[in-house]
Amino acid sequence: MANLILDERDQKFVLFEMLEVDKLCEKPRYQEFSLELFDMILAEAQKLAVNEVFPTLVDGDREGCRLEDG
Repeated sequence: MANLILDERDQKFVLFEMLEVDKLCEKPRYQEFSLELFDMILAEAQKLAVNEVFPTLVDGDREGCRLEDG
């Protein structure tokens, strides 16, 4: 998924090369996880970020934030 707000290659580098999540999958507690599952989770997180979160940023910048009753 190529877009301007995230770099999938950077995400995969951090997860798979720096953090070595494949070694986590070898632990008994996480044996049901796989690199394919991590890829699917990343793909869905990217869809959420691009389709749901990113479009709200403009409104948030325009309106700002305020504290009410708090």
